[in-house]
Amino acid sequence: MRAGQATLDSVRAALTSGSITNVSSAAEYQMWGYSGGSLASEWAAELQPTYAPELHFIGTVLGGLIPNVQNVLNTINKGLFAGLAATGINGLANGYPELQTYLDQHLIPSTSAAFKKPLTQCLGDDTSQFVFKDIYKFFDNGKDFVNAPVVQTVLNETGIMGRHGTPQMPLFIYKAVADEVSPVADTDALVKQLCSQGARIQYTRDLIGEHVTEAITGSGDALNFIKARFNGVPAPNACKTNTV
Repeated sequence: MRAGQATLDSVRAALTSGSITNVSSAAEYQMWGYSGGSLASEWAAELQPTYAPELHFIGTVLGGLIPNVQNVLNTINKGLFAGLAATGINGLANGYPELQTYLDQHLIPSTSAAFKKPLTQCLGDDTSQFVFKDIYKFFDNGKDFVNAPVVQTVLNETGIMGRHGTPQMPLFIYKAVADEVSPVADTDALVKQLCSQGARIQYTRDLIGEHVTEAITGSGDALNFIKARFNGVPAPNACKTNTV
């Protein structure tokens, strides 16, 4: 959720930076985020009405959405993307001191340094280091690690989308049905919920590809949506889902 606030603050800063950047305070703007980037963009879209009501986005594109972080942890564990779990847990612990304390208490000493490697290396190394590993084996309480109140409090605050407001700008969301990082059912449910709250969403579910390839194959429709908004073409005033 804090990433959403930071994103909105960055737009505020850009719009008041004209003396340095020549960006007009009347500029039109949109967001586009994929996978981890969609976390910040979706949170920003939810928070905008209350956190930054003076901002008026003409559109937002969200790809490879991650509506429920705990579901992602269970989905990617022991798989190709298990490293994202270690990266995410370390990142959240960095932002929540109470979670950091709990993490330090339950990491197995002999493998604690290995688990914290993502703090000092890049994502590619994180992926290769943890590929096919069981993340829960790094904790002395195993799978119960994520069930502790301190972990659930953080995940409920910053790991579940749809709880902090209804996006007011038109959205284009695209997702691979076979996404192996975040189950498509979570995105389906989020879209249904936000639409019931009055959001305007064009949602494309892609039957071909998975999380990584969708970032490329879905970009054409994403760019078309963005281009249309900048060209002044009104976005549809209702929700629509296409499975292609």
